[in-house]
Amino acid sequence: MTWNEAHRRCPKGIIPACHNSLDTVTVSGPADSIASFVAELQKEGVFAKAVHSGGVAFHSHYMSHIAPALKQRLQQVCPPASNLYVLRITIGGVRAPLRDGWD
Repeated sequence: MTWNEAHRRCPKGIIPACHNSLDTVTVSGPADSIASFVAELQKEGVFAKAVHSGGVAFHSHYMSHIAPALKQRLQQVCPPASNLYVLRITIGGVRAPLRDGWD
């Protein structure tokens, strides 16, 4: 499913959360809503599966309120950005702006 198709197809309460590739999208929402949507897509022959996140909705707009604290904690345990790794978080399909010279 494409990013645009996901925006059109997601039922209320489910949002496209991560644009993984041209035809792969991670969606986010309540577990029961996701289960119903996955079943609907599978009946249509669309590849879909629920991913068990251990109770943490990493690809969800629910994470936006903890983003500043998460960044602060990550900076305590990760070396400064280098040419080896760049972390960019998307929330609700919108790339979070990079700050503090992380561009």
